[in-house]
Amino acid sequence: MDDGVFVSPVVFVSRPVVERNIERYHARFKCSSVALRAHVKGHRTVELARFQEAAGASGIAVHTTAEARRYLASGITDIVLAWPLISPERWSFFADFSAFADARGATVSAHVGDPDAVRQLGVLCTAAGTDLALRIDVHFDDRGIAPERVLDLARLVETTPGVHLDGVTGYWGPATDDEVRNWDECGRAMARTLVEVAGEVRADGMTCPTVAVGGTPNALAVLDVPGVTEVCGGAYALWDSGSAEAGLCTLEDVAVSVRATVLDVADGAIRTDADELLADASQDWAPEIVAVRADGTPFTEARAGEVVDLIPAHLCPFVKKAGQLVVTDDDGRPEGKWDTLYFGQETNR
Repeated sequence: MDDGVFVSPVVFVSRPVVERNIERYHARFKCSSVALRAHVKGHRTVELARFQEAAGASGIAVHTTAEARRYLASGITDIVLAWPLISPERWSFFADFSAFADARGATVSAHVGDPDAVRQLGVLCTAAGTDLALRIDVHFDDRGIAPERVLDLARLVETTPGVHLDGVTGYWGPATDDEVRNWDECGRAMARTLVEVAGEVRADGMTCPTVAVGGTPNALAVLDVPGVTEVCGGAYALWDSGSAEAGLCTLEDVAVSVRATVLDVADGAIRTDADELLADASQDWAPEIVAVRADGTPFTEARAGEVVDLIPAHLCPFVKKAGQLVVTDDDGRPEGKWDTLYFGQETNR
């Protein structure tokens, strides 16, 4: 396979770097009682999900039931619908998928943070002949329910036919440079809060088997927090330049890049044929940076017609727009292609 046949923009993924990242990250969990769940939003490919499962991932997390069906069809049978868009017009999708998964012997759980969603999911799941496991999404940023309201919601779940309580979960990510510098302690504080609310649920006589912490950056920091049972991470297989800048990895650990052609340079603004792919691919703490050059230097100078290799600053918004990843070998030569489930294919179901 000759990379000369590709017309920019092309997204490349280094298989050797991916394998090294997965092996290194999963090794930390093999010495722990905490399970690692792979959130596929960080790559959106069946191939990488299988690598993660083979390395010991307890299962995967997805955003939509369309994604979930794709991964279930590939043989992955432990799936969490994590931080999904649970709006009234979509509740039936979750009930239908729960019944679909039951028939195939799969384990499915969904995040929820709204009493109305619990009630309606209960009605729909009962009608579909299924019993959907729910994880209460505890609020730490822009979603979920406040910690002090978890107990009431847990009681509602436990008394609603068609659903049952699987545990509590939460996600926190930094938005400022100061939060980046204190990432570990902020992650531990979130984990301790989750353990505390899970204890309150159990003290009320309910089972609460799962205490799940979301976010690759939080993962290693919370392994020493007693009571955490699962970590859900998405970025660790491919990484990005924002993670490298924050000290979570090095640029050598970033497995993904995009080869782009500079279309024009005017008034200091560089326009490339990868701009649509890179739109919104910035981290909250550095919103002005969507990519850097492959050597880590700022992408601030270029000439029209130049072909450049860029590393996205934020992996997840970038990957969801990429329809295909070109996989390279130890020598950087293309050896195959992985199709992604990109935004638009999934129909937000």
